Amino acid sequence: MRLLNVFAAVAVLSISLTSCLKEDALTTSPVGAPNFNQLPASLGGGGGINQQYTWSPIADFPGAGRDAAIAFTLNGLGYAGLGHAYPNFFSDLYSYNPNANVWTRLDTFPGGARRSATSFVLNDTVYVGLGYGRNYSAGRWEEFRDLWKYNAAADRWIQLNDVPFYSTESAQTFVIGSKAYAVLENGDVYDYEAETDTWTQRKELNESGINSRGSAVSFAIGSRGYYGTGNDDGLSSLDSRLRDLYEYNPSSDTWTTLDSLPDAKRNNAVSFVINGFGVIGMGNDFFSNYADFHYYRPDIKQWSRLNDYPGGPGSDLCAFVINNQAYVGLGYLDAGGFLGGQSNKFYRISL
Repeated sequence: MRLLNVFAAVAVLSISLTSCLKEDALTTSPVGAPNFNQLPASLGGGGGINQQYTWSPIADFPGAGRDAAIAFTLNGLGYAGLGHAYPNFFSDLYSYNPNANVWTRLDTFPGGARRSATSFVLNDTVYVGLGYGRNYSAGRWEEFRDLWKYNAAADRWIQLNDVPFYSTESAQTFVIGSKAYAVLENGDVYDYEAETDTWTQRKELNESGINSRGSAVSFAIGSRGYYGTGNDDGLSSLDSRLRDLYEYNPSSDTWTTLDSLPDAKRNNAVSFVINGFGVIGMGNDFFSNYADFHYYRPDIKQWSRLNDYPGGPGSDLCAFVINNQAYVGLGYLDAGGFLGGQSNKFYRISL
């Protein structure tokens, strides 16, 4: 992805010296059905930028700047780690205490360094795995199929059964009730039963006209899962990015097409759920990164816009949510220089 943007920048510069070109499962734990009657009237939607809700910086992430990291929330703490900053892949993990504004280094992920891993919280237990990295014992790069369970209280990892599917670099996960769900780039869907450590295939997401979806986002609100954006890996054109959104009902095992993200098509966006809203933002198309954020209100199926990310345009960021405050950071940002760079910054926003 980075090389494509570098090539694009070089191509445009060769045409005009005055041109300047600029150059992600998060997954969230489930939330209960929101009570929209208690929400501020300003969150009712309408499409304009909502200036009431602003970003503020928190303590810098203490590890190296990186993109395609994981993030999750457990027992009032946020967690972030793993990821990639060429040519390095990372396996470190840190927790964040919002009361003290302090990051703490934790036990290294034993599955090995990787990018684009997935993480989800199920029954107060953290699960991490999949993604892409170097298999040193086999001497090759590969998409990982391993899954690990993390005991946060003891800071210890336990390896589980490998997942039964492939194409794991672009797998997106969300949690509904007592099960986790994984959506693969070919549209296959699996649910995960923690008690038996087993995956069961569900009805696929049949996307007409899309060959294979990579670099999408997902989240869950109440009893529904959501999946969208990304890029069609089967297309080589500059217009392969997507902005559509689908809703999954596990009770009927069905998918419903929703209104698309109202702004630009993109992949490598970041998503999270806060106060009952699904939020999608940033990411990139072939030429540009974005700094915008949009929130989706499921009861009226409407999008509205938040203030732009203060760190500038970027892609492959991660996010976690604590007490209706979202913490968004890391990623590949244009602010790192002409061709961008990996960031160690985090910012907080409340709704």
